[in-house]
Amino acid sequence: MLKTKRISLYVVFCLFISGCVATSKTVTPTGIPGKTTPVVQEKVIQESSPIAEEKVAEVRDDVQDFAPVRKEKGPITEKGGPARITHSQITNLISEIFDIQSSETLSGQPRFSGTSENNLATLEIIGEKDDVLQASVKLMYPKDVEAINIDLNNAIMLRFLRNVAPEFEDWSSRVKDIIAKFYSTEKDDGERDKITLAGKNIEILYNKESILITTKFK
Repeated sequence: MLKTKRISLYVVFCLFISGCVATSKTVTPTGIPGKTTPVVQEKVIQESSPIAEEKVAEVRDDVQDFAPVRKEKGPITEKGGPARITHSQITNLISEIFDIQSSETLSGQPRFSGTSENNLATLEIIGEKDDVLQASVKLMYPKDVEAINIDLNNAIMLRFLRNVAPEFEDWSSRVKDIIAKFYSTEKDDGERDKITLAGKNIEILYNKESILITTKFK
């Protein structure tokens, strides 16, 4: 019954993103689109970057019908600083994709991790449920990956970034840039990019067949 339920959830999830997130191996780019703004490296994002003119690993704006972007800034504590990031915020709309289990890190911090049923996406959260210290998602893009699984990975990436940093409102364009760089860079070297926002650092690691996105909350 559990497996049947999870398969059904996959079908529903894929129906949501069909027509919203579209890509396939036939559109794998050979280079970064000429006018695509590269992922910010060691800079604070202050404004949205332009949308790539060439459709690379497309994540269209109408995906908002599935995962709306919060227009307000992140919550503020009574002392005026950023509020704590919670487990439920990180897993919003993607919790059913992962079979999340709890454990502990070597330092004794609570650790929650899970893998998607197709084994192409892994989520990890470190910290208390009401005070997350670090969250990461690893997305696998093997050479023989099917288009529907690429779409699913891209949708998970978009939702994860919107969950960890809802104050930045143009993640659709940013995901396009990340995917474009993944397909055009020499990934054997483990190239990295970094996005710095108020109260959090987002690091993107490009490997041969995967993208690892790690957010550390200050």
